[in-house]
Amino acid sequence: MSTWKNGIDLQPSIGSVLFGTGMIVPVLSTNTAGAPYTLDGGDYFVTTDSTGGAFQINMPAAPATGQQYIIYDGAGQAAIGGAITISGNGNNIVCEGSSAATYVMNGAYESISMVYNGTLWLARYSI
Repeated sequence: MSTWKNGIDLQPSIGSVLFGTGMIVPVLSTNTAGAPYTLDGGDYFVTTDSTGGAFQINMPAAPATGQQYIIYDGAGQAAIGGAITISGNGNNIVCEGSSAATYVMNGAYESISMVYNGTLWLARYSI
């Protein structure tokens, strides 16, 4: 475990980050080129590595209202042929004024945070 002065502990043995407030955030790392990965209720922060090629992440089919996810191009490969497609899995993703069934991350180190409002995935991205 690594600890920084601001109270953040990395816990690689259980795949999470522990904040000084006691909040534990699970971290998932995925790089499944060619095969989609479907998020579940235990996932929260997802870091990706698309060095092996583009792939898809599916949002849960029956998410709980208020469910949140952060997906991050941790390897910076989305801009060079390893785009990451995020599927709303039956619920549209609303981001920057548009609504669609999918959102494509294709900028190096891009991230998107999403929360389910009971009908739609409300998203905000940053590069």
